[in-house]
Amino acid sequence: NNFCGANPSKCSAGSNNCGGPYLNCYTGEEAALRDLYTTTNGGSWGTKTNWLSGDYCTWYGITCSPSSYGHVYKIDLSNNGLTGTLPDSIGNLPYLIDLWLYGNSLNGTIPPQIENLTALLILDLSNNQLSGTIPSELGNLAQLNTFSVGDNQLTGTIPSSVGNLSQLETLYLNGNYFSGTIPSSLGNLSQLQYLYLNSNSLNGTIPSQIGNLASLLSLDLDSNKLTGTIPSSFNGTNFPSLQVLNLHDNQLTGTIPSELGNLSSLTDLRLDNNQLSGTIPSSLQTISTLIDLDLYNNNFCGANPSICSVGLNNCGGPYPSCNTGEESTLRDLYTATNGGSWSNNMNWLSNSDYCSWSGITCSPSSYGHVTQINLSNNGLNGTLPASIGDFPSVQYLYLSGNSFTGTIPPQIGNLSSLLLLNLDGNQLTGTIPSELGKISSLQTINLGSNQLSGSIPSEIGNLLQLTLININGNHLNGTIPSSLGNLSQLRELSLYSNQLTGTIPPQFGNLASLIVFNLNSNQLSGTIPSSLGNLSQLVLFEMYSNQLTGTIPSSFNGTSFPSLQYLYLNNNQLTGSIPSSLQTISTLTNLNLLANNFCGALLSNCGTGNINCGGPYAACSLTTSTTTTTTTTSTSTPTTSSSSSSHSISSTTRSTTTLTSTTTTPTTSTTSTPTTTTTSTPTTITTTTTTITPTSSSSSSSTSSATTETTEGTSSSSSEGSSTTTSSSHSSTTSPFHLSDSSDGSSHKKSLKIGLTVGLLGGLILILIIAFFMRK
Repeated sequence: NNFCGANPSKCSAGSNNCGGPYLNCYTGEEAALRDLYTTTNGGSWGTKTNWLSGDYCTWYGITCSPSSYGHVYKIDLSNNGLTGTLPDSIGNLPYLIDLWLYGNSLNGTIPPQIENLTALLILDLSNNQLSGTIPSELGNLAQLNTFSVGDNQLTGTIPSSVGNLSQLETLYLNGNYFSGTIPSSLGNLSQLQYLYLNSNSLNGTIPSQIGNLASLLSLDLDSNKLTGTIPSSFNGTNFPSLQVLNLHDNQLTGTIPSELGNLSSLTDLRLDNNQLSGTIPSSLQTISTLIDLDLYNNNFCGANPSICSVGLNNCGGPYPSCNTGEESTLRDLYTATNGGSWSNNMNWLSNSDYCSWSGITCSPSSYGHVTQINLSNNGLNGTLPASIGDFPSVQYLYLSGNSFTGTIPPQIGNLSSLLLLNLDGNQLTGTIPSELGKISSLQTINLGSNQLSGSIPSEIGNLLQLTLININGNHLNGTIPSSLGNLSQLRELSLYSNQLTGTIPPQFGNLASLIVFNLNSNQLSGTIPSSLGNLSQLVLFEMYSNQLTGTIPSSFNGTSFPSLQYLYLNNNQLTGSIPSSLQTISTLTNLNLLANNFCGALLSNCGTGNINCGGPYAACSLTTSTTTTTTTTSTSTPTTSSSSSSHSISSTTRSTTTLTSTTTTPTTSTTSTPTTTTTSTPTTITTTTTTITPTSSSSSSSTSSATTETTEGTSSSSSEGSSTTTSSSHSSTTSPFHLSDSSDGSSHKKSLKIGLTVGLLGGLILILIIAFFMRK
């Protein structure tokens, strides 16, 4: 066995056999070495001379001070066939300065007890099969000069505590599976000369703090997933001694900083296999020490500097001429919308002409200005970059049917050549930017089926070339701006399925080119403006599912709407009778008036085909009141009139007829008021106001009003004193309502006779009064 120390006396009694004599016991350091031998399968090591026998300071790979039975200060078992795991007791070697275990087949994790090796200067565990993470406790090894765990199977992130190793000169973490970002704390390692983080899965940007490593000789960050730009802090001032800079095989973008030309000691510069763009800076030619330059497989433009053809240097190319603005903007779009996951990203970010990238059209076709971007239904997600506004010549922007989030950047208002904007079917939020009102060339706005909120900017009314507005299926609120009535070229206005309130602007009657008019499923109130009868090109008219009141305007007729095929006014609060003028629209194939508060008779074609008027409705009944105002004018020449009106008597009668749901006899009231004026021309005006309500006691009551004005009875007298009476009647409005017969018709005639009789008596009384005053 492997006992230590003196045998007890019992071991020599009789036939007892304890073995020995044994070495003195070193329970701390020697025990740790024995544990290392056991856990790493010492029996199979390549060399194991003296191990587990004699003075442990004579064991292969062990160095002590003093040389005999002293403290272990160095272990070098590199390339010796060690397998298995490192024991926790490895931390029980307090005087250990160097630990070399590279080139073996160790597995398992790095024990955190390694933090107890406070005297350690060199820790080299590279080229093994270690797994797990770097213990953060490693940051407590304040004397550590070299830390190498390259070419293992370590995972996780690089602990920021590594930045506490202020004496560190060499850091090898290459060839593992580290992920996450490079900790900026590494910028604290002012003594660092070699930094190797290459061949991992690190992402994010290169911390600018790396530029603080003034002692750096070699920087290897290649073969990761690093993004962003090369920091401008990588310059000759910060890196006066840098010889090797390897950033190849990442996803770096942007341009090569001209400051790299100041790295006067640089011998190797590898930036190949990235997504760098712009021109190759001519400042690289000033690096006289440079012998290996690799820049191929990037997206440069412009001519190569002469250094690219020196020796084995490889800059790639030839490259196209530079159009840095638009290509850079396309690259921004690719990055911001996760271009790697697009359904079709053919040629994107390649060295080929960006005009050949899928979805991009240019004029001219090669390296010209972008005129169209069509990436609809292509799996784009993320947000629209603000640089989307940096396309001075783009006319068509198709981005519908994707999964964009975030807001519409206001910079989109800079697209001064834009004709069509289609962002339909995404997940955009926020408000519609008022800056859209600056794109005077815009003809189509399609923002439907998103999650936009706020009000519709009134500035859209400035876009006089618009032919289509589609903002349906959002969360818009507020009123519809009347400025939209300025858009005389508009052929489609679709604002349905929002939360818009207020009334329909009467200015919409100016939209003479409108074919599709859709405001359904909002919270609009008020009446339907009669001015909409001016929309003679309408084919589809949808106002259903709002809170509209009042009657259907009589201007809705075949003359006004010669092409109308679809009329949907259902689910509102409309009243009155259904105007018979609707029947004169010969093209109407679909009519829906359900769920309103109409009264009176149905149209004769209701119920045929797709003509759905609802009903039957309660009949509308009539109540009439008449007010007569008589104005008397005195003249110097008396005239006798054979009628009830003459040039010296002006009579004004207002007759008001009200349709009600009661069966009582209409009431007639007459008021005669004499007035003396200086008017020499008499005029009689009769105004009749008709109000309609259903006659039944149904739960939905309707009220609507129609007003008819008639001018009649303009009389004049000749100079010879003869009397001439002229009577004419002109109706300015034909009543659109079909009035039903009722049981009170005879009573109404009787009331009219009584009213006429009273009116004649009043006229006689006035004549008598005039005669009395003339006689006096």
